[in-house]
Amino acid sequence: MKPIRHWQFTRWLPLLVILLAVAVLAGTVLFGRQQLRSSVQAQMIQREGEILRAAVRLLQETGGGLPAPYQGPLSDPGEQLNLILSVSRLKGVMGVRLFNPAGQFLDALPASVTEGSLSVEDLDRLLSLKAVCRFQSAAHLNDYLMALPTSTNQTVADLPLLLVTLPLHEEGQSQLAGIAQFLIEGYGLQYEFQLLDHSLNRQSLVAFGVGALLIVVALAWAFHRLDQRTRHLIRANQELALAARTSAVGAVAAHLIHGLKNPLAGLQSFMNSRSPENGLDEADWQLISASANRMQILINEVIGVMREEQEAPSYELTTAELSELVLGRVQALATQKGVRLVLERVDAATVSNRTANLLTLVLVNLLQNALQATASGKKVTLSLAREGGNLRCQVRDEGTGLPDAIRHQLFTPCRSGKEGGCGIGLAISKQLANHLQAQLEMISTGAHGTLFQLQVPVREP
Repeated sequence: MKPIRHWQFTRWLPLLVILLAVAVLAGTVLFGRQQLRSSVQAQMIQREGEILRAAVRLLQETGGGLPAPYQGPLSDPGEQLNLILSVSRLKGVMGVRLFNPAGQFLDALPASVTEGSLSVEDLDRLLSLKAVCRFQSAAHLNDYLMALPTSTNQTVADLPLLLVTLPLHEEGQSQLAGIAQFLIEGYGLQYEFQLLDHSLNRQSLVAFGVGALLIVVALAWAFHRLDQRTRHLIRANQELALAARTSAVGAVAAHLIHGLKNPLAGLQSFMNSRSPENGLDEADWQLISASANRMQILINEVIGVMREEQEAPSYELTTAELSELVLGRVQALATQKGVRLVLERVDAATVSNRTANLLTLVLVNLLQNALQATASGKKVTLSLAREGGNLRCQVRDEGTGLPDAIRHQLFTPCRSGKEGGCGIGLAISKQLANHLQAQLEMISTGAHGTLFQLQVPVREP
């Protein structure tokens, strides 16, 4: 069995948390339903007892329907039998048991009702003049009746039964005169329980459905936000790491430029003051001198960018000025290669001078690569188009396209498709784009040319 990888566990973690939360909700709803069901059923059973007790009180006040000369004190067992006999005529009463105040069985109606007993707990409650109600969903009638007709023994052996035990006492007195226990068939109460179950099931399903939906939506949104924040943190860490590496590279570059500036200036001054020597003809000497001048110009440009980043005041350049600056730096190479430079589109926008400096370095590098890849007589196109809050800069050449081996590793240092190249130009351009919070990518490449695109945030002109 293969071990579960960390990324697999992380991938399934949101689903597991959601399922766990829904399971907890289901358990909570089920527990609440059971508690509510038990409470409501107890209230319904107690309600039956209170109704029967009210009927007994009413019969006590009216004399139980007996002639007045026959009415006696309630402490008389005969009077108690007369009273419970009148109550037993109510619908659903199957039989009645009579107990004395000590809880001892005295008599039963009808005669087929078996003797019974009272528990200590029930007797204590009755002595406090409180009714005791018990419901049995499937009671054995053999436990309550001495004999059943043979024809009905199989059909009514088990049935719902409600036992209501009432304290008998005179009105306004707290002394117990006797105890009456009524055996009532519970089909009506059982039907009410079924209706209660249907209602609770429906309400529980609705509560669970709504709660589960809210939990799923809330947790899904929370995990989505968490995933976004995690990605942002990862990206920020990567950018911080890149900034640290760029800072280190910048420090090395600054040290290198500082070390090369003076020797290169001396070499340039020496070559400009001397004529060709050691067999070099005039053309070779001019080429060497031009290369030295070009190196000096590049060093001065880098120094200018570094100085503006640290010391120069902030100002803004339009896209027209930016395009003129960029094309001016590559025009000499285009003339030398015999390639036409075409400014296809320039939309109105402005960038700060610091952004323009870095943007110029990126675009100049892209244009130099495009010019070197394009044959004489063809063209290289620059476009600066406005799209919402971004400036879309595109450089298109008419070369033969990039080799397949380096298409997916364009921005990795030390990989180049040019002879003698080290591939660091695009890598530096990518880092400069990241510093500008811009996006540099290759859109297409093939036999008809290559298209690079840089999107950088800009402001209204």
